[in-house]
Amino acid sequence: MTLHTDKQTVIEIAIQFLRQHFSVQDIDAALIDKVWVVTARIVIFNNVMIEKIRIDINTRKIENYTLIAGAN
Repeated sequence: MTLHTDKQTVIEIAIQFLRQHFSVQDIDAALIDKVWVVTARIVIFNNVMIEKIRIDINTRKIENYTLIAGAN
């Protein structure tokens, strides 16, 4: 079954994932080659960082995520 997830749904998935451990300041998503790439500004121990999350357009599953330091 193909769901073809929309941007708002993907952002909600990412927020649920991130809020388990972080405070989310800003978030956006872009569809790149049938994968949603969500970019979020998060706060970890008073440090602002960027988290990139890849979510499959059909399954809505998180494929991977990367934390990028130094987003202040």
